[in-house]
Amino acid sequence: VDRRLAVGFADLVGFTRLTRRMEEEELGELVEAFETTAADLVAARGGRLIKTLGDEVLYAADDAGVAADIALRLVETLANDETMPELRVGMAFGTVTTRMGDVFGTTVNLASRLTSIAPRDAVLVDSAFAEELIRSGEAPASEAEAAEAAATAEKEGEDPPVYRFALQPMWQRPVRGLGVVEPWLLMRRDGQS
Repeated sequence: VDRRLAVGFADLVGFTRLTRRMEEEELGELVEAFETTAADLVAARGGRLIKTLGDEVLYAADDAGVAADIALRLVETLANDETMPELRVGMAFGTVTTRMGDVFGTTVNLASRLTSIAPRDAVLVDSAFAEELIRSGEAPASEAEAAEAAATAEKEGEDPPVYRFALQPMWQRPVRGLGVVEPWLLMRRDGQS
């Protein structure tokens, strides 16, 4: 079945290096804690955990705003736990093939590639994901647009729009097997949680 979804990969940074330094039991506890934290958070926020791959989890959500909130909460939660390594997340929005609980297709591959280039403790999204957040009113197209919308609302005596997320365009770069992509850095807007 093909459907439009937001797909996210969350990956522990430096996991291979950790495997050389930690005892097997410690490593198992770390992976179990990561998988449990991710599974609980994804489910609590309305996403679906697709699969866990040790140092990486794959999840999906019908709504880009839900997926964005999950990604940022995962980064925030692990950043506040000194026993956990840093996390990076890549997300894409588009048509995926779903089969027996798994997801496949270019959107999934793009999310995976974005994860591999994401900075530590950061979330990268593709342009379709960014466009979906802008279209749904979850993020402004730019900070200038947000300021203009706030000024217009104030002039008309209305409440300004409340954006949950901010998007910052990043460098365009070639991604293996997918051509040139323009990732966007996803952040929370000040005062939003």
